[in-house]
Amino acid sequence: MRTTLIFSILLLGALASACSYWSGKAPQITEVEPQLVSNCRLLGVLNETADADAVFQWRETEKMILRIKQRAVQLGATHLVWNHRSRFSASASAYLCPGTCSSSKSTSP
Repeated sequence: MRTTLIFSILLLGALASACSYWSGKAPQITEVEPQLVSNCRLLGVLNETADADAVFQWRETEKMILRIKQRAVQLGATHLVWNHRSRFSASASAYLCPGTCSSSKSTSP
C-alpha cells in the first residue's frame, strides 16, 4: 500500500513537471487584424490540423496553434493574421512588417 502511494505521488509529480515544461513555449509574434498589415510583405499562409481523436482536445488545439506560430517565426514573420481557427483546424497568414525586427529565438512569457 505504501509503495503504491509513493509510486502514485512520483507519477503525479512527473506528469506535473511535463505539463509545465510544455507550457509557455510560444514564440513571440504579434497577432493583428488584416487591415494592420497593409504595408507588410506576405511570407506565406500556414495551415495545421489537430488530432480529433485525442483525449484532451483542448491540448491538441493549443499545440496546433503553437505549431502555426513556430512556423511563422521560422519564416521570419513579425505579424500573424488568423484566417480561420477552430478546435480541429487553423489557418494564418504570416507577414514581415517594416520597422520591426524578428528573432526566432525570442519567446513570450
